[in-house]
Amino acid sequence: MKKLIAISVMLALCASAVFADLTIGGQLQIGNNIMSGNSSYEKYVNKNGEDKYRATDPQVAATAWENGKIKLNFGDANAGGQYGIEAKGSSVGSWGFMYWRFIPQVKLQVGRDPDGQFGHAQIIGWGFTGEAKNSVGALNDYGGAVSSLSSSGGPTSGSYYGGTGGDPNVSLSIYPIDGLTINLWVPTKDDKQVYGFRYARFEANVEYKIESVGTVRLAYKSNTGFVKAKADSWWKTEQQSTPTAYAAFHFNGVPGLGAEIVGAYHFPLVREYSFDAGKTKYTVDYPIATALGVNFTSGPFGVKARLGGSFGGQQTEKEFDDPKVTTKDDIKYGINILPNYTIGQTTIYLFSGLGFQTTQAKAKDGKKNYEVAGGNYATNKSDTIVDWFVNPYVLIRAGDIRFYGGVQFWSDGVKKGNGKPNNKDAVVNWNIPFGFNCYF
Repeated sequence: MKKLIAISVMLALCASAVFADLTIGGQLQIGNNIMSGNSSYEKYVNKNGEDKYRATDPQVAATAWENGKIKLNFGDANAGGQYGIEAKGSSVGSWGFMYWRFIPQVKLQVGRDPDGQFGHAQIIGWGFTGEAKNSVGALNDYGGAVSSLSSSGGPTSGSYYGGTGGDPNVSLSIYPIDGLTINLWVPTKDDKQVYGFRYARFEANVEYKIESVGTVRLAYKSNTGFVKAKADSWWKTEQQSTPTAYAAFHFNGVPGLGAEIVGAYHFPLVREYSFDAGKTKYTVDYPIATALGVNFTSGPFGVKARLGGSFGGQQTEKEFDDPKVTTKDDIKYGINILPNYTIGQTTIYLFSGLGFQTTQAKAKDGKKNYEVAGGNYATNKSDTIVDWFVNPYVLIRAGDIRFYGGVQFWSDGVKKGNGKPNNKDAVVNWNIPFGFNCYF
């Protein structure tokens, strides 16, 4: 009932603005890998009964990746909102939010924005390759490769505040002085039964713009969904995560040059248990992540670069009177570069990257570091695994339509062999993507 009242109030406040300033827009994205393959071989038996090996056949794509989106925006700077419908393949979803800036210093927003809000990364995040990553040109930054710096497995995936996400929420923005913004975000939907769990997932963000210099951003993401309970509380649970603090500085004081540096500190997670035999303590020290991005343009030429890494993560276990056991996380670091050149309505890009992952295992019992680490390190007989990709692609503009196409080569650097006997090469993968985005 409270939610219905709040929504009704917001609708009433925005109703006069709906018909005064209404715009409708949309986007259609279609893309696919026309053909894909790799450098592996497969065994076959020839007509003489002999075992032979031949290159695996390339795969021809059978289905396309597609995404359609319609947005209806209404209102002005003081009150309004957005309603949208998005279709991905066979699934269809919708969202909506409304805002009211009842005085110049305060703005209230209720609803859900799938793109999130208040994100810090201006260069190193989604915008590094932008819409080209959606299966139409550039390798997807979020696919997991170390050298794709924003990916789920990349070295800077936790280095910057990515924004609030698309959950239903209430957000409050305060503008106390010129250049300063304070944002508070609280989710309004959670599977937990206790309200405290829900509100413990709040996020706060502060942004200060320095004229002719750049922007400083700070954020605190609780996101724990945890409130410590009394021993006899029926809803007592175990903490699964801890808050993260973020800092970022974006420099734009020189025409044609942009730069940013970001960093994050994820607070340790500590669990202690008491037993008749004594106490046990488990501590997770999350990696410290940081990254640097640069964007330079001069006439038709431009280049972007980003590099970053994560280090210092470890897990510590202390059981009863036994010695403390510490396991250190791998160190990850990598670099991407994206030069580009524009000729008329066509822009040519050369996207490439290197990623490095180094074990922190130490030699013991006559075994080398990589032998103690095991897994891919033992396969490569090395303390460091290097992955890479090279991805030239092209953008052609034709009015409201943008065509993308390219070639992608990449390898995870693990020397498992290409299928031939006694071969220890790392497999090289390739794709030929093509697609387009249409706006209206």
